[in-house]
Amino acid sequence: AGSGEFAAKLGILTENGAVVTDKTGATNVPGIFAAGDCTGAPYQISVSVGEGARVGLAVTEYAREKKRAL
Repeated sequence: AGSGEFAAKLGILTENGAVVTDKTGATNVPGIFAAGDCTGAPYQISVSVGEGARVGLAVTEYAREKKRAL
């Protein structure tokens, strides 16, 4: 099973087998982010690395906001 199929089982929106995200890498499920090949073309290592860095920062900010809310 591909990542899109796995994501769909979790209730994450997919389109043409790719995970749908916003510009920060967030999916429709709060706290779930995605980057790289599972989000669709182009399938290039350099693109995936860049997306991973961008989404890593977004996840960090998400966690900080959640911690502040406690």
